Amino acid sequence: MRRCVAVVAAAAIVPLPACGGRGPSRSEAVEPIVSTEMPARFEAFAGTATDVSKAVTAWCVQGAPAPGAEIATALEEWYALKPFWFGPVMDRRAQFLVNFRVDREGIDELLASDEAVDPDSLRTLVGADQRGLGALALLVTGEPDERRCEYAQGIADLVAEEARAVAGDWAEYGPALITDDTTANDAIRDIVSNAAFALREAAMDPAPEIGRGLIEGARLAMLGESGDAGLSPLLSDELVARLSDELAAGDAEAAELSLSVDAVSELGITLNFSDADGDG
Repeated sequence: MRRCVAVVAAAAIVPLPACGGRGPSRSEAVEPIVSTEMPARFEAFAGTATDVSKAVTAWCVQGAPAPGAEIATALEEWYALKPFWFGPVMDRRAQFLVNFRVDREGIDELLASDEAVDPDSLRTLVGADQRGLGALALLVTGEPDERRCEYAQGIADLVAEEARAVAGDWAEYGPALITDDTTANDAIRDIVSNAAFALREAAMDPAPEIGRGLIEGARLAMLGESGDAGLSPLLSDELVARLSDELAAGDAEAAELSLSVDAVSELGITLNFSDADGDG
């Protein structure tokens, strides 16, 4: 089925329902994504983060294996949410609490100190590069002594706390977000922008679990689980097929170009600037 795209005139967006009215409007396409799918996925991530916290406790208290696999799963799930790092995620600056680049020397210094490493102190007094899932992954490679466990548990509990807060905020934010095609267009701009940033980051060869999450997040945002959901009803069949092939092949660079050039053109939007490289 041929899909119609927006007509751009004098920099204004004129949303079309689809060819002959047979396809969804912008609001009809985006509303179920933000009102139902994304709250559920943020809630699922909160559950995963809680599992990480429990696994850290088991490692420290019961002598269980180091929870490297659980942390990797959480990282993959978190980065698969990146196309939706707007609204509550941006308002809370949650990306700087859940994971950021790691300062190994800073982590070692904090580990060797007697500074507080409880969740509140980590949230308010410690740099973003000394907390989060990446810092936790580094900590659990060592032996679980008292100080290491205190620091690791503080990070794990902070991440779980923040994940629950974001999920709670998304449960309210998502269902109220789309009121018409104008608000839908704003959401589309945010989703496509963040998906393009995710693919750009994936092309820079991050840790494998992060790369997988970034590519999967872009796929779900643009194509959905079935390959013909997400924002795909608003795109041409040719572009949907190309994106599907590029994402299935893990070609983040090609898929990012398809999004930032062709999807942007078809949708009549401009990309946002990324705030992902700021400090915490």
